[in-house]
Amino acid sequence: MKLSSFVNRDLHDYIMPTIEDHVSRMNKIAFEASLLANLVILFCLNRDHPIPCLSSTGSRGQTFFRRCHAAVCFKKADEPLVPKQTKDDLINVIRDTYYAPTRNGPRWNDGSHLGALINNSARRMAVNATTHLSVNLPKKFLAWARYELRMLPFLKAQHRQYAALKVLYLINGNDYEDPRFLSQEG
Repeated sequence: MKLSSFVNRDLHDYIMPTIEDHVSRMNKIAFEASLLANLVILFCLNRDHPIPCLSSTGSRGQTFFRRCHAAVCFKKADEPLVPKQTKDDLINVIRDTYYAPTRNGPRWNDGSHLGALINNSARRMAVNATTHLSVNLPKKFLAWARYELRMLPFLKAQHRQYAALKVLYLINGNDYEDPRFLSQEG
């Protein structure tokens, strides 16, 4: 019993600093990667540039978020002031032009031995983006459209929801016919 307690205490003393170091580095990387991803998306929206794939299905959305993670890490341990260059020139340019000047310090993050954690973080960011785009954005759009449609005096209150849904479905390239609306007398 004493031997196992001794081994566990030694193992704990050996492992805990490593775990704390990995958690600290990963938190910094994930935070900076999310800031960079937001900057890239805002840049694309402001310049009418195509938005990168943010989907959590397949690897395309994860690729964007994984590249954002890589872009905030240094290239080599002996060059901590030089960030990694990703295969996405847009991410590199936005990092160098807009993000790097706002960072707290010139040293980039150490991403060594964090590959699985970075992949998991990128996957979580892609799932979050997909959820926001597929669930939250349509809800917010519908609320906005209903609000704006009430300004049209010729549109009856019961038809505002249908009109808002129709606009949302047309934007998505679908057609929508609400059976409740069709059965109502207008």
